[in-house]
Amino acid sequence: MSRYSKQDWLDEGLQLLADEGVSSLTIDALAARLNITKGSFYHHFKNHAHFITELLQRFEEAGTLHLIEYAEKGTTPLEKFQRLIDIILRSPNQVEIIIRSWARVDPQVQALQAKIDAQRLAYVQRLLMDIGFPNEQAALMTQLLYTMLIGSEQIYVTVESFRLEALFTEFRRLYGIEFYEGEFDDDPRIS
Repeated sequence: MSRYSKQDWLDEGLQLLADEGVSSLTIDALAARLNITKGSFYHHFKNHAHFITELLQRFEEAGTLHLIEYAEKGTTPLEKFQRLIDIILRSPNQVEIIIRSWARVDPQVQALQAKIDAQRLAYVQRLLMDIGFPNEQAALMTQLLYTMLIGSEQIYVTVESFRLEALFTEFRRLYGIEFYEGEFDDDPRIS
């Protein structure tokens, strides 16, 4: 039995992707980073392609599903929206940038990115509608927010949270959305 779990391999894969890019995602590089033999890799994955599939699923979990889960701990639509913005501001974006670039040349990654984008857009639009904005306006607001986020990731090598926070604050001001002042009790640390 391997002392490294499948999750360890996947998390290290995401970190390697963030640090060195897509071309670095080799079995040898992962094993070297974990300081173990390649045999442990094959305990968890059939081959490199299987690893990539699992890695992309892990990215979806960490980059979308966990964020929505955190937001859903809010008790009102406005608090859920605020929690979503809060966790986005504290989440690293390097893997997101690389995955989006990778999606331009790889159909498997492109399909996952399209799925993730659809999940995110639908969730934010529903939140904005639950806050009280009409469907069409909520759809436009969602597109604007997502364009600000993705655009910032493309313009800046590293998106400092203060840049996004300024954009999100201006968005809230334009639409009259007031947030609760303070910290959330279950404030997770995003790695």
